[in-house]
Amino acid sequence: MTIAIFSCNKAELSVEKLSLELLNIYSINVEEPSGLDLAIDNESLWTVSDKYSKIYQLDLMGQILQEIDIPGNNFEGITVDFNGHSLWMVQESLSELLQVDILGNELQRIYVAGAISGSGGLEGITINTSKNHLLLLKEKDPSVLIELNTIFEPILFKHLYTASDYSGMDYNEIDNELWVVSDQDKKVYQCDIHGAVISSYSIDVAKAEGIAFDRENNLIYIVSDSEESLYIFKLN
Repeated sequence: MTIAIFSCNKAELSVEKLSLELLNIYSINVEEPSGLDLAIDNESLWTVSDKYSKIYQLDLMGQILQEIDIPGNNFEGITVDFNGHSLWMVQESLSELLQVDILGNELQRIYVAGAISGSGGLEGITINTSKNHLLLLKEKDPSVLIELNTIFEPILFKHLYTASDYSGMDYNEIDNELWVVSDQDKKVYQCDIHGAVISSYSIDVAKAEGIAFDRENNLIYIVSDSEESLYIFKLN
């Protein structure tokens, strides 16, 4: 097993873009939503509550389609498995990944070594669907991008320094890139697959805790933990 370790400094260049075009804000009936992902068909969204042990499927205007009880607590990010048959979440305080089926039944837990050092734990999760590799974000102190291969071995452990923190992430298969959101900096970052920033966008969203990118329609969905709202932006 080989782990690629990278470290980029704050001199890493990026192009600051204008703010994304805000299309809509919808209230959602989910307490402390903390993670976001599009369903496989791009016609609904998945989020997880940081307060309760539940995941929620939402329509594209934030209305709850279903809610599912899951085992455990303190969940942050969420992503749909590459085949759409299961969901993955990160359990921040335990540095664990939880996989459940679409009924909420536990399939497996994976402990991620090195993800609980400092004050920030795991916050974001997405899947590189071209490889079926899990990508994880450690929030801060230090911020780290972690890639796990198909047998959950770490093959990338990259320190990130561009933002003050990192709170959510989504993989864009078409362009093989990442879309990342920072709660503290109130920015969205377009990054390459190793987390290097390509461009950044300012957003006026309090406690942005999850991001989902619809490449076909150039839409960015962001969920606010504190406002319990779903923001929809257009990428022009």
